Amino acid sequence: MFRPIHIGLSPNTAREDYLVALKTVCQPWMWKKGITITKVESWFKDYFHTETAVSFNAGRSALLAILNSLELEKGSEVFMQAFTCVAVPNAVIWTGAHPVFVDIDSSLNFDVTDALKKVTSKTKAVIVQHTFGVPADMDKIIHFCYNSIILIN
Repeated sequence: MFRPIHIGLSPNTAREDYLVALKTVCQPWMWKKGITITKVESWFKDYFHTETAVSFNAGRSALLAILNSLELEKGSEVFMQAFTCVAVPNAVIWTGAHPVFVDIDSSLNFDVTDALKKVTSKTKAVIVQHTFGVPADMDKIIHFCYNSIILIN
């Protein structure tokens, strides 16, 4: 059963938030590598009880760092749903890997049935996105990854 999802497209226009945003935009040195970023990273380290927290300027940069950490061989295949933005395949291409587009299911998320038809020995990773806040079927995707990717490699 589907239910409507409200996606708020307007920014928060509360006076205090507006002033903080304006001050931040006018002082880029404060949010690019300044004390503000240090405080945010420290908060995350404390909250998650970890020694390391790394912030990124964009999701594209974070995705690229994650893909680089996998040390994929050139020509490796990375599965992603076809209904995505250009940032996702770009990050894959920048690592030297090859994006493989998988159809979407009725929830607008990764379709495991289509992915099963496309697996090769070069398939090494899957990028899952949860479209419009609708969770992808992670149990099915994890099962697919374990049985179709990990076991053949």
